[in-house]
Amino acid sequence: MGTLRKLLEKHGKRKAIVGLTAWDYPSGLLAQRAGGIDMVLVSDSLGKIVLGLPGSIGLSLDDMIHHAKAVARAVKTPFLLADLPMGSYEISPEQALTSAIRMIKEAPGVSGVKLEGGKEIIPQVSKITSAGIPVFCQVGITPQRTIQTANDEEGTGRSEVSASEIFDDAICLQNAGAVGIMLTAVSQEAAKLMRDHLTVPTIGIGYDLFTSKAVCKVE
Repeated sequence: MGTLRKLLEKHGKRKAIVGLTAWDYPSGLLAQRAGGIDMVLVSDSLGKIVLGLPGSIGLSLDDMIHHAKAVARAVKTPFLLADLPMGSYEISPEQALTSAIRMIKEAPGVSGVKLEGGKEIIPQVSKITSAGIPVFCQVGITPQRTIQTANDEEGTGRSEVSASEIFDDAICLQNAGAVGIMLTAVSQEAAKLMRDHLTVPTIGIGYDLFTSKAVCKVE
C-alpha cells in the first residue's frame, strides 16, 4: 500500500501527484491497474453516483466503511484515503477520533481520512492527528454542509473576501496537523495563495491549476 511519506516526498520534489476516486471493487481495480496513480480517495460522492441518493448527506459511517473495504481489496499500490461522512465527526473531537479509528481498523488498507470544513473542525483535526492518523481537509465547496441546489457547483472562493477566508482556513488546518488540503471550486487566486504559502500539498478535486496535484472523479 502506498504511504503518506511517498506522497510528501513527491510534493517536496515538486513532482506531479495523481489521484482518482473509487467507490467499490471495480473502480478500485481501475485505479490500481491504471498505473501512475499515487492516491485513491473513497469519496462520499458514492452516495449520488453509486447509491442514487440526492447527495452525500444521507450516507452513514457504516456505508463508507463498507465501500472502503471493497476499494481496499483492489487498491494495493496507491495511498488510500476515505471520507468521513456528515454526522460522524462534527459533534466533538472524541466522536471524530472514534470514527477515524473505526475507518482505519474496519477497512484495512485505508491509511487516512478526509474531513470537510474550515476553522470549526480544528479540534477534530488535532484530535485525529494526535492519534497518528493522517487527515486531509476539504475547503471551498463542501457538499456535506451544502443544501443541494442548482448552484452547488458555484465556487465559494470567487470573491476576494471569500478567497482570503478560505486561505486563512487552510493555514489554520495545516497548523492543526492536516497533511493535505483539498480544494473544490475555489478561485484561481485562492488556489494560488495556498499553493504558494502552504507547506502541505494542495489537491484540486477535478482540476489542477495552481495546485500540487489533482484528484479526478471517474463516473
